[in-house]
Amino acid sequence: MAKKVSALKKAHQAPTIKVKIPIKKTPIDSLFSLISKPSPEVKKEEVGLSDEVALIIGEIEKHLSDCDTKIRYTNWYIGITNDATRRKTQHIKSKKLTDLVYFKHWDAESKEQAAIIERYFQDKGMLDKKGTGGANDYSKYVYVFKAKIGFVDAIFHLLGFV
Repeated sequence: MAKKVSALKKAHQAPTIKVKIPIKKTPIDSLFSLISKPSPEVKKEEVGLSDEVALIIGEIEKHLSDCDTKIRYTNWYIGITNDATRRKTQHIKSKKLTDLVYFKHWDAESKEQAAIIERYFQDKGMLDKKGTGGANDYSKYVYVFKAKIGFVDAIFHLLGFV
């Protein structure tokens, strides 16, 4: 009977999602120290990532790879906000642009989860406001856009392909 119960428990366990977390040689501040581990590839359970955080990290990675033949994180900007549409407009006005190339946002469900996702990509080299900038308690949206665009990106954007 105990074997049947054990087999049923295993059958109903959620699948394990692996997330590669870059390891920095400098110490990470206390809020994000939970993601620092000795191995560069760790399971999400070992670093306390929720399924939602791991899913959004995967979706952002896919978005970047769909937009770039070779991902250069230093060409991308990441931020968190409580209103993605307003924040996009602010970026456009501050840079005197007509639009942001490859802008996309995700609902991380909380400021804490959004901050973990933002830090993950900051550590890979993404541009940002150095920290969480003007984020408030309701800043649960993570957004990215390509900050440094090349000639091909500009042409595709002008022609409406992106």
